[in-house]
Amino acid sequence: MDTGSSSDGTVKMLSAAACGAAAAIACLRAQPPAATASTASSGAPAARNEEATTASASSPVDEFKGKVCLVTGGAMGIGRAIVEEFASRGATVVYADLVRCLEDGADPVAGELQTRAGLASGSFAQAIQWVKCDASQADQVEAAVQEALDRCGRIDILVNNCGICPDDSCKPAHELAVEMYDKVMAVNSRSYFLFAKYVIGKAFLPQGGGVIVNIASVQGLQSVPCVPAYASSKGAVINFTRNLAVEYAGKNIRVNAVNPGSVRTPMLMHFLGDDAEKTDPTPMKRWGKPEEIAAAA
Repeated sequence: MDTGSSSDGTVKMLSAAACGAAAAIACLRAQPPAATASTASSGAPAARNEEATTASASSPVDEFKGKVCLVTGGAMGIGRAIVEEFASRGATVVYADLVRCLEDGADPVAGELQTRAGLASGSFAQAIQWVKCDASQADQVEAAVQEALDRCGRIDILVNNCGICPDDSCKPAHELAVEMYDKVMAVNSRSYFLFAKYVIGKAFLPQGGGVIVNIASVQGLQSVPCVPAYASSKGAVINFTRNLAVEYAGKNIRVNAVNPGSVRTPMLMHFLGDDAEKTDPTPMKRWGKPEEIAAAA
C-alpha cells in the first residue's frame, strides 16, 4: 500500500489509467474526464515507516499489525474502502465522519471483514472505530485526533479523504455563491490542513515519524467546466502535499497524494443518474473501483 518515494525529497507523479475520480461529476454527462489515477509522494526517509508500508516479511493479514490508521470521511465510498483495506491488513482503524456506517451501531465493515477472514465473532470489535466529526471545524478536528490518541495510544497513518461536491457548487464561477465555494473549500482542502496540523503536532512529532496519504483528484491537475470549487480544492490539496513533503521529510514523516479519476462511488452515481453506465470516454471502458484507490493508499 506504499505510494512510493524518491530519494531526493522531490515529489513524483505516477499515473495509472485503470482508476478514476469522484471529481468532475457534475459535468461528466457532457464531458467526462479520462479515468486516470496518479500518486504524488515525498522523499521523506522511510526508516521505521517502511515497516508500516511493506509486506515483504509479513502476510497481508498482519502487515499493519500494531499500527493505527486515522481515515477522514470513512463511512462510504473511497473512504470506506480505505478503512476496509487497512483493517483487513491488521491495522486498528479510526474513521472520522459525520455519520457511522450504520445508524444501529453495528459497523458493517467489521462484519464483512470478519466473515471474509473466517474470524470469530467480535474479532474486529476494536479494530474499526468511529469518531463523529465535522472535518471543516477546527475544534472538532482537534477533538477527534485527541480521541483517537486517547483510545489507541498512537496514530501511525493519516488518510485525508473527506470531500464534497454539492449540486449547488456545480456551476460556472460567475454563478457560484461565495458561501458554497467556501463550504467546498472548507471540507475538501481546509480539513486536510486541520487533520495534518493536529496529527503531526500531537502524534507524529512526539512519536518520531508517520505517514500521511491525501486523496486528491485529477481535477487538481486538469479540469472540466462547472466545478470551480471542487477543482480549486483538489489543486490546493496537491500543492499542500508537496509543501508537507519537503517540510517534514527530515522528521521521518512521509507525505503522499493519490489523484483518482472517475470512481464508482455513491457521489458519482448520484450526479450521473441515468448516465451512470456510459463509460465510453474512459480508456478502460469502466469506472474505477473504490478498492483500487484503497490499494494505492
